[in-house]
Amino acid sequence: EAVGINPWSRFGGSGEGVAATAIIEVLQSGAFEAEVMDNPAIEEYQVVVNPGGNGAILDITVRASDPGAALQAFDLIVDRIVSELESRQETAGAPVETRLTADVLTRPTEATELLGSRSRAMLALGVLGLIASVAAAVGLDTLRSGTNDRNDDDDRDELPPTGSDG
Repeated sequence: EAVGINPWSRFGGSGEGVAATAIIEVLQSGAFEAEVMDNPAIEEYQVVVNPGGNGAILDITVRASDPGAALQAFDLIVDRIVSELESRQETAGAPVETRLTADVLTRPTEATELLGSRSRAMLALGVLGLIASVAAAVGLDTLRSGTNDRNDDDDRDELPPTGSDG
């Protein structure tokens, strides 16, 4: 029985790397980027070939202000990788038994806070608190100054005149 050839495998041992690179191109397209970035909590995402792997392993990074949004974007990206790989091989006429597949090696169960992100948030809150404190102090000082000025004027009117008798 003759086994067909998968056009995506025609590059020999680097076929998986070529497929991964092609899929990354799709994931960086404007249409897909708009789909991922549609959620306002998503700040950015990145899909790159793992530098220590053989070219067939992709690293996915999603930065978001909401952990749930980051995981949803991760799943959206993985789903697109699987569907694009399947769709493109089917379109190319690759026999099912020769098709490359995508599997998740490690899926995070929860989003990881980036180093320093809590510090930046606390610093921002601290600066806002400092600005609010300074504004309140200036406001109180203005109120006190306004009250003291009125009292000083009243006190001057009641003081006996000083100076020469004439």
